[in-house]
This record gives sequence, structure tokens and C-alpha cells, in this order.
Amino acid sequence: MKNIYLKLSLLLIAAVFYFVGTFFANPLPYGLCRGADNVSWICQVDTGVNVGLPLLSIGEWLALVAAVLFFASETEFKRWLKFSYYFVPIAAALLVFVFPIPMPVGTELSREGAARLLGIIYSVVTLAIVLGGRFAPKRTG
Repeated sequence: MKNIYLKLSLLLIAAVFYFVGTFFANPLPYGLCRGADNVSWICQVDTGVNVGLPLLSIGEWLALVAAVLFFASETEFKRWLKFSYYFVPIAAALLVFVFPIPMPVGTELSREGAARLLGIIYSVVTLAIVLGGRFAPKRTG
């Protein structure tokens, strides 16, 4: 019963990330950046400084992970927690300190692209943990 509250809290965290990301991705409709002289980092919507788009992506992938975890058993959920203890801090450090990465063609791997890539990895590994626990041969003895 305790795990269901953890799973629901993960869905709530995903919703918070998504709505905060929506706010920071475009703060203009919320009345923040009305002045012409407002050059704060919040108002720089079309630059690499924008933190809203990575937060949106993180919220989307966390919601997918939460949906997959609703079908996880107790042992699968514990395995996923062990994986998350290592993956989440490493992914956060990568997003903060490494990205954006300039590419040779003149484009760059942005924080949003990195958050999307890390979200895909997180979701695929979560799915593998849950499905691996479901279809793995049971130990006897």
C-alpha cells in the first residue's frame, strides 16, 4: 500500500514539472514580461537560457514513467528505485553542467534535446525493469 502513494506522488511531481515548465516556456501570457526594458532571464523565451522547455520534457517523461510503474510489483519497484537513485542525480548534473553542446554543423544539442534524450533512456530502462520482472523466469528452491 505504501508504494501506491509513492507512485501517485511521482505522477504529482510530473504534473508540477509540466506546469512549471509551461509557465517558464512562455511567461508572456501570464503578464510577466510586459515592459520593453524587461531583459531578465525569465523573459528570454527564444534563447538557450529558457528553462521551461526542459522542464516540460521532464514532466512528460515522468508521467510516462509513473504510468508504467503503476503496473510494477513490489520487487520491480524497489529495483526501479535503486536505478533512480543513480540515474536522476547524474542526469540532473549533465543537464546543468554539460548541455548545451555545440555541434560541428552549427547546431547544438540543447538542454531541451538533452532532457528529451535522458527522458527516453529513463523510460526505456523503467519499462525494461518492469517487463523484466514480469517475464523473467521464477527462481525455485
